[in-house]
Formats: sequence, structure tokens, C-alpha cells
Amino acid sequence: MRYLDNKSPQEIDQQKEAKMGIWRYGKKQYKDFTNYHVKKTTFIKTTIFGIIISLIVLTPIILILINLYKTFGYNPSWKIFIFTLVWVLLLFYNGLNNYFTVQCTKRYISDDEKLQKFDAKAIMFYNILNPLFMIFSFLIIIFLIIGGMSC
Repeated sequence: MRYLDNKSPQEIDQQKEAKMGIWRYGKKQYKDFTNYHVKKTTFIKTTIFGIIISLIVLTPIILILINLYKTFGYNPSWKIFIFTLVWVLLLFYNGLNNYFTVQCTKRYISDDEKLQKFDAKAIMFYNILNPLFMIFSFLIIIFLIIGGMSC
């Protein structure tokens, strides 16, 4: 069924998505992906695989941060800088984990056309800048810093 401007509903949806910013588009894609029905065993496998791949990718950066903390941890200004880097790395890890989870799910169920249309990069971008996770992870890091000072 065509509308007055001779565009199908799919073309209209594509134009609306193109006008969205990457963050809003990623938010919509993430919501659709989380509401998409996948077997629990498949979801658990792909999530664990995404966690493992993300940790493998970020291990060198984590080791560098540990060495920085061991070297400059006595200096309060460096300590703030290192904990800021840890916070940013945690946000990046969240996005990377979701990216690999979506990619693994797409590879695991390769015959599902609707699943193949999810944009993993947009989901990653949204999860890196997810405000709730930002606040939660920031509070956790502040709690760890305060707990470490009392020792």
C-alpha cells in the first residue's frame, strides 16, 4: 500500500530513523533488541561470550591502568585521573559488551532476517553514553574510593 507521496511504510520508517540522532537510534535499537524473543540458552551463551571477548579486548588497557595506579597512586591528583579513566573504561566496556552480545546473537541465529537488521554499533554507542549506567558506575567508583580511604 502506497501513501500519497508514493512511499511505502518501510521507506517512511527508514526516513524517520535517518533523521534520528545516533543516540536515539541506538536507544530504539537496544529496546527492540531486548524485547526480541531469543531462547534463554542462546541469550546466555551470547552474553557470556560477549563478556569474555570484551574482557580479552580490554585486558591490555586494564593492565596499564593497574600499573599506573601502582606507580602514581600515592599522588591524589593522579588518583583522581586514574579513577576517571577507570570510569570511562567501564562505560566503554558496557558498550563493547553489548556490541559483542548483539554480534554473537546475529551470528548464532543467522537465518533470522529481523535479527540481522539490528545495528550493533548504534547499540554500542547508546550503551557507552547510557545515563543510568553512567550514574550507577560513577556512584560505585565513588563508593570504592571512599571505602579505600577508610582502610
